[in-house]
Amino acid sequence: MLISKGKVSQVIGPVVDVSFENGVELPTIFDALEVTKKDGTRVVLEVQSHVGENSIRAISMDSTDGFTRGMEVVSTGSAIKMPVGEKIKGRLFNVIGEAIDGINIVSNEGGMPIHREAPKFDQLSTATEILLTGIKVIDLIEPYAKETIHQRPCINRYRYAFRIRRYVKSFCKPSRKISPSACRGQCFLGANTSTVYLKARLY
Repeated sequence: MLISKGKVSQVIGPVVDVSFENGVELPTIFDALEVTKKDGTRVVLEVQSHVGENSIRAISMDSTDGFTRGMEVVSTGSAIKMPVGEKIKGRLFNVIGEAIDGINIVSNEGGMPIHREAPKFDQLSTATEILLTGIKVIDLIEPYAKETIHQRPCINRYRYAFRIRRYVKSFCKPSRKISPSACRGQCFLGANTSTVYLKARLY
């Protein structure tokens, strides 16, 4: 695991350039870097490209407010990791694997990197299985199926959103109930801050 230190050389919104001294091996693409602000806040960057002259270009996973030239950047030597196992069921995490539901801290030890090799062919299954998310409303109303070699590589989230909305409508329409619905806007360049839209509809 390669761990090296560099300094912030340029900040343009969520894009951060980091320079390293001559002779220092640069972190690889998708490696996670850490920057500590003056207030102690830890910000994680993800390497996107090598731009030459011992510099890399990274995307910040959080706000870069307070970043200045010369701030120390530490390479973790691995990609961003997410916790795995039974402990994550029913929990909410941000893009760097930190619990954001206020229950308790979940250890990231033994976590899996978000960028890793695809499974080998002999590890794939053709059986249809339910993917348990631990979120009761999803598992009960519109459960997800695990991806197999015969399925599309990604799940159409809009199709599931419309199905859930249709089920809610069938529940509320007979009694003229008001159903609040919330959705999260797309994150810009991987930032873990996003806009939440909330609306109420009378069926």
